[in-house]
Amino acid sequence: MDRERRRLRGRGGNNNHPRRVLADVVIRFDPTWLVTILLFSLLLLGKATGTTATVVVSGSMEPGIRRGDMLIVRERRNDGDGDDNIRAGDIVLFSTELHPVPIVHRVIELHERHDGGARQMLTKGDNNGVTDRSSLYTGQWLHDHHILGRAVGMYHQQTSSPLINSFSIQVVVVNVLKY
Repeated sequence: MDRERRRLRGRGGNNNHPRRVLADVVIRFDPTWLVTILLFSLLLLGKATGTTATVVVSGSMEPGIRRGDMLIVRERRNDGDGDDNIRAGDIVLFSTELHPVPIVHRVIELHERHDGGARQMLTKGDNNGVTDRSSLYTGQWLHDHHILGRAVGMYHQQTSSPLINSFSIQVVVVNVLKY
C-alpha cells in the first residue's frame, strides 16, 4: 500500500511541493527576462562606478556609429577637472543650453587656453558636413562643463543579439524620461 502511494505521489499527486513549484518557475522562466535583469544590473553597477550606457538616436555619426548602436560612456567627474583624458578624435556625450538633450559627436579640435581658463573643444558628427559651432552651441567652442562623458566602448546593433537590442530600447526610454 505504501509503495502504491509513493508511486502515485511521484506522478504529480502533490503539485504544491516547494521543489515542484520552483522547478515550474525555472522551466517557465523566459531567458530574455534573465538577460534583461542582468544587463540592467550591469547598468546600475556601471552607474555606481561612473559608467553609463547611451543609445545613438540619429545618423550624424554614421557610418562608424549607426542609429541604434549602444555606447558605453565614462561619465565626467564632478571634481571640477572633468575628464582630462579627452583628446581630438574622441567621441563625447555633451549637452548645451541650445540643445539640452545629450548629443554624441567627435571632438575634432582642442583649444587649451593660455590664461589658465577651461579647455575648449570643437565637435562634429562624422556624417555632418559642418561643425557643431552654429547649430548646437553658442560661441565658437564647446566648453569643458558641457561634456557629460567620453565613449569608452560600443555595441553595434547588427552584431548584437536581440536581447541587447531590447536592452538598448530600454536605455533610450530611460534617457528620454531623464531629459
